[in-house]
Amino acid sequence: MGEKDYTLKDPVFRQGLASGAKSESVFDKEKLMVVGGASTQLLMRDKPELLRPTTDIDFIINGPSSKSLRRTWADYLTKILKEENYICEGDLTRYGAGIKFHNLPTDFLVHLDCFGPNYFNRHKKRIEGEYERAEIINFGGTKVRTHSPMDLITNKVRRIKKLEEISLGLDSGAKVFLSLIEDAQFDESLTVKPTLNKLMKFRQQNIEDLARLGYGQILNQIEIYKVEKDIYDICSVIEASYRNNKQIPAKEFKKALNLALIA
Repeated sequence: MGEKDYTLKDPVFRQGLASGAKSESVFDKEKLMVVGGASTQLLMRDKPELLRPTTDIDFIINGPSSKSLRRTWADYLTKILKEENYICEGDLTRYGAGIKFHNLPTDFLVHLDCFGPNYFNRHKKRIEGEYERAEIINFGGTKVRTHSPMDLITNKVRRIKKLEEISLGLDSGAKVFLSLIEDAQFDESLTVKPTLNKLMKFRQQNIEDLARLGYGQILNQIEIYKVEKDIYDICSVIEASYRNNKQIPAKEFKKALNLALIA
């Protein structure tokens, strides 16, 4: 977490998103999809003042990918970003590839997160469902595939529950929120949404404590921040769905959530 993070209002974020979507051309059949915080921002683009800043853009691909293909993707995306006069470098990561931008106030990255063959086969039904429900957004003349509101929520819930499993003690508000979401009671869940101002103050406190105390000593409060920002994102996406008259069907949501919670 740095002093300056990024939203759709920032040119580097918009360029990373558009160029990342165009990089799908290096694949034969596989399709790229934006997930995570960048997906949340796309679904909330009608309310730019409520966008939660992030330090990266995450893409996934609907199938396992070889190391050579991941390298090709990183080289291609680096090339087209440099043509737009951005200073950046691409490299492989443990589970995918990434592009790191330089000469910015803080780090900014574009990731490609890939599934291993065993993981993909185990979760194929869920992944295929997410791609079938994906939204295609015209973003400045570029078509960007992004998680549907339903699937963004189920993946955020999965992450919160994983944090809970590794002994993070959720407070009563978070526990109530999870129970409401799992029961598809979306209206009621909005009552526990933190404000963006409160969230950013909590984030800044983590930055200051991290510099003073170190990661190990504030690990629990960093994990709590992750839960808080996921709750903020889920509530924001629900609100955006209501604004755009796109209701999330409860029965289909519960089915998708059950698939998302499979280990």
